[in-house]
Amino acid sequence: TVMDIRFQCTKDSFKGASHSCIMEFDANENFEQLSNFYVSFDKNLIFTKEAYFKGGITRELWNDYVILDNGKIVSRAAIWKYSPTAWEVAAVSTLPEHRCKGYGEMLVSHCTAIILQNGKVATCTTDSQNITMRNLIEKVGFIRTK
Repeated sequence: TVMDIRFQCTKDSFKGASHSCIMEFDANENFEQLSNFYVSFDKNLIFTKEAYFKGGITRELWNDYVILDNGKIVSRAAIWKYSPTAWEVAAVSTLPEHRCKGYGEMLVSHCTAIILQNGKVATCTTDSQNITMRNLIEKVGFIRTK
């Protein structure tokens, strides 16, 4: 059966670093660019800006980070500030034609470094069957909690 499993990373377990090729991304200002990224995965993933932000996604709670190739998002991750003590590395995704280049690991590492620099516990939740994500976050220093 599929179930979510949680991981966390601390300064002691962290094996990564921030990366200069990653930029913070303002999804509100550049929504069309983000929308095009999702449509690249699935032509049915069309949603309006209002629908995207309806769930309470604000810059105070959610920060996007991207890797661009010729101005196009090819990989993305976010930091979800869901608690005063712990923030989640979330929404990690890379376009299929850009996979196996280390972008996911770079983004997870970058986001984790920011979380730890802010004195928070870094968490990540993933599907138990998502072996690629599990291997990636464990490489960065995340340890399964439950």
